[in-house]
Amino acid sequence: IAKDTSGRIWFSSNITAPFYRKGNRFVKVKRFPVVGASCIVPDRKGGVWFCSDQGAVFYKEGNAQLFTVDNGLAGISVQTIYVDAGHGVWLGTKNKGISYYKKGRWFTMNRTHGLPGLNVKAVVGAPGGELIATTFLSGVARYRKGRWQRMSVGIVGERIQAIAYAPDGAVWVGTASGVSRYYQGYWYNLTPILPHPDVR
Repeated sequence: IAKDTSGRIWFSSNITAPFYRKGNRFVKVKRFPVVGASCIVPDRKGGVWFCSDQGAVFYKEGNAQLFTVDNGLAGISVQTIYVDAGHGVWLGTKNKGISYYKKGRWFTMNRTHGLPGLNVKAVVGAPGGELIATTFLSGVARYRKGRWQRMSVGIVGERIQAIAYAPDGAVWVGTASGVSRYYQGYWYNLTPILPHPDVR
């Protein structure tokens, strides 16, 4: 579920085209190029990005465009999308690293650019233009000055499933084994106080 700049509330399922709330009814997107979308990410110009295992879709004003490896996407399965303040789009893929897209140009980031793993589950923005990315079974990385750097070890579990950046500068990570908080250079594990350790 996501809210775009015009105030529309968007929904997606894994078996239909996306739809949004308009007044007292739901409106399904027509002529959507993929079946199902696993994430919805509005940009700041009225467009909406969608993740799928068939590529990434950009939708605006009734038109949907599918981006695949033929366009420059690193991998066909897109698991996360983040749109930065400069309107650049960061697309985390399954087993192929991160693709960066801006003004029609594509750039792929992988282990040679500092990523600890290629199965990228989440990308979030951080203050000062930095980014935080989680990789499945390979830890967390911070993007700073044009390069990814792996953050120190200490996360509870290896199956990272969720991430959030807090206003105090802390990074919160949810795993199949609990929650870890990174603050001022150290990880703090908070699993004992959770009702269940599987955090998504």
